[in-house]
Amino acid sequence: MSIEKLFFAPHLVYQTPDDAMDIAEPTVAVHHDSTPVVVISQEGRDIVLNRASINDLCKALKQVKIAAQEYQEARND
Repeated sequence: MSIEKLFFAPHLVYQTPDDAMDIAEPTVAVHHDSTPVVVISQEGRDIVLNRASINDLCKALKQVKIAAQEYQEARND
């Protein structure tokens, strides 16, 4: 991710190691570039979303998070 995007990104998600992964993933920046679209950036790669898609993305992320937690719990049993 370029330093310019990190500098102007109002929201940064720092990913720390957890039970599933021993190493931290790179920081994720969430921002918009003077347009009505939202940009999610990580290490020079961007995902561009229109505002209408944000709620659907949040729902999908929550569903995937639940599935990943259930998988991890099943592995621990």
